[in-house]
Amino acid sequence: MEDTLANRFIPSFGVMYVRDRTDTNLHREMDQEMRTMENLDLEKYRNVAILGRRSIPSLLCRVSQKPRNIIPGDKVFEFRCRAKKLLDKWKPFIMRDILHDSLVSPYIWRYERDQARLLRRHPFDESADEVRDLQNLLGEDPGPYNVIAVSSADPYGEPLVETGDFEGSTIQRKATIPAGTIVQISVADPSDDEPWPKNITVTASDDSSCVSSTSVTSGSTTTSTTDSTNTDSSDGTEDGGVVPVGAASACQASVSTMTLSAIAPLNLAPELRDNPFHEGLV
Repeated sequence: MEDTLANRFIPSFGVMYVRDRTDTNLHREMDQEMRTMENLDLEKYRNVAILGRRSIPSLLCRVSQKPRNIIPGDKVFEFRCRAKKLLDKWKPFIMRDILHDSLVSPYIWRYERDQARLLRRHPFDESADEVRDLQNLLGEDPGPYNVIAVSSADPYGEPLVETGDFEGSTIQRKATIPAGTIVQISVADPSDDEPWPKNITVTASDDSSCVSSTSVTSGSTTTSTTDSTNTDSSDGTEDGGVVPVGAASACQASVSTMTLSAIAPLNLAPELRDNPFHEGLV
């Protein structure tokens, strides 16, 4: 089934460009593509990446950009309504797939960079949440971004960790934080919006993480925190806590590594709150 979808939904860009402007019966083929997607078993294909990377984005781009002389006027509205329902149905899987890979990975919706920009402007309902999510996701602002970690007990106090402005998809910072501290993570976008406060608990790790006693206060249990903004959406604990690397160490200065997961463009952050596949941080 995966091979069939791959071969069916992803003709080359040049072929698509020519066919879209010459084949006046193309809407019949598009109707069949939609029927195929509509009839797929959501549970059976929930882990098939091709559904998110290829089929839905390609289909939405094509439906939203068809000139009226290619799709009869009465079909335009019907196709767009059906495409929107498909987007609603597959949205969690599409978002998970994008979070799992990188926004700078080769596929970028697997429909060429120019076509991805078309998706940002697809004319379903400009007030729809889905449209705003996709517009945010494919936003063109490259940064800078800022990730701040503060104590949840004092969210307006001094930051425990602050990356400072950075551009790109990854940055690392280390800090010494007592194990058990509940840390609130905020991601600031270029407009200084911080829509994503997230609480995580710093935990101790195994002996392999221990630092020398000269770098920490003797007798205290500390953590070395690595902040890395990336697009990895590995599963975390159900309550959002950090998964410990191992059991607590017997050495005096036990350390754990914490990865702060974010995504660029950071405007997408509100989506993470409702994404069932991104319930925690690792």
